[in-house]
Amino acid sequence: MRVYLLCFILSLSGCLGTVEGNPIPEDRLYYPSVLLQNQNTLYVVNTNLDLQYKTGSISQIDLTTGKIGQVTLVPSLPGQALANANFSTLFTTSQHTNSLQNAIAGTGLSLRYNAPYFLALYADQTSGLVGYLTLPTNEPWDLNRFSLVANQPDLQYFTTDPTAGIQIKQSFQIASCFPAPARSYRRVARLGGIKVQGSNTYILTELIIDDPVDNTKFSKRVFLIRTPSSLIPQGKLCSDQTAVLDITQTEKAQAARGLVISNDEKIAYALLDEGPLLVKIGLDADKTKIAVTERIATCKRPETLKLSGDGNTLAVACPKVNELTTYNALDLNLFGKYTAVGNTGGPLDILFDQTNVKQIFVSYQQDNKIGIFKYENSSAGNRSLDFVQWLQLSR
Repeated sequence: MRVYLLCFILSLSGCLGTVEGNPIPEDRLYYPSVLLQNQNTLYVVNTNLDLQYKTGSISQIDLTTGKIGQVTLVPSLPGQALANANFSTLFTTSQHTNSLQNAIAGTGLSLRYNAPYFLALYADQTSGLVGYLTLPTNEPWDLNRFSLVANQPDLQYFTTDPTAGIQIKQSFQIASCFPAPARSYRRVARLGGIKVQGSNTYILTELIIDDPVDNTKFSKRVFLIRTPSSLIPQGKLCSDQTAVLDITQTEKAQAARGLVISNDEKIAYALLDEGPLLVKIGLDADKTKIAVTERIATCKRPETLKLSGDGNTLAVACPKVNELTTYNALDLNLFGKYTAVGNTGGPLDILFDQTNVKQIFVSYQQDNKIGIFKYENSSAGNRSLDFVQWLQLSR
């Protein structure tokens, strides 16, 4: 999904063509990405990735009939999407219009900064965080700045209500969670994921640090930050209650790609592009005891990491190599791998079916399809992943 950022950069030179005035088709999927589910209704975000139509959309598919019901228009190139418990609110971002959208209400907020992508909602389901894909730059670091792109923040806290709509209340730069350098050197934080679980906010981020003596050398580290969610509305991202863990094994570049937190907040899982690696992190109320417990290799160029509702199964999508892999969450044992034969593109988003505990929906963006998989993970001797069929849409 982060391909949008590249397209955003290159769109200035016409890599995506021009936006046409025709409405996006409502009877089929068009470059689908994010998948959400409300009982027997599957919500599919259509990105309009090639910008051939006026907007993107969100299709609501009845899983019992395969029929597309309501279609909601949203700006093109949406990033992540999240809904509240009863789906009366559904937030998404747009890298095409640099906006945050409440798709169900039909309202939005234009953002001051480029490439909004990440989303997280708080327990009240009316406030959350929007995160940005920071553009790469070679601008030298300056001691009195934490952002390299016109002071662009990495995160912004927003609220929403029926009267005021969506409002940005606080802005944060992740590098502020780290001690200031003794001398001027480049220090860039780039998001890999944000999650809200329980009373905490979790942030997966890359931190690029130039050597203060030799400017030809740098280290690129990946950190997991756990901070109390109560700090965010107060305009504080980090405090003495915040835990910051370096999860990078060496100083070799590690690109942060995905983050999930177990429901009991005892385990975090992180996806790293370099290697590539799937990392298991033991969480503890005592921040000094948070530590990486396991690392395993995963498929190349990983993009998406999801955890099943029962916390037993992990799934990783690697679209560049057209692989979907599944793991036992307890010991990170690989038990399933699927490569779609004849597809032009690989798996993108993953959704563990809420109504069928042994089923997974997977979006194949370049093929305009949704794959349905069955999996089993009841014991060490009974684990499998099998492709069932493509989701059949009826008229």
